Amino acid sequence: MKVKVRWFYNHKASDPEATPPPPQEAEAEVPEYTPKTAGAVNVHFYSDHRIKVVISRYAIEHPRYPMSKDDTKPWVTRTDIVDE
Repeated sequence: MKVKVRWFYNHKASDPEATPPPPQEAEAEVPEYTPKTAGAVNVHFYSDHRIKVVISRYAIEHPRYPMSKDDTKPWVTRTDIVDE
């Protein structure tokens, strides 16, 4: 399954005179999930206007969050979480 995500940038708060970039749109694959792995739908936005969709019941800092360390930057995986 795929989703189409549209977003825009609001620069008015930081610089009322700035012209924001045009609205963006991208399609992303929704990873397969089961009742056991279902959770919140998270959309990650990257500086190159790329997006990634993740389905997870874990927060991004959790060791079981289903993304690579490179994709979760600048977030850091917590090491103090006791895994179930």
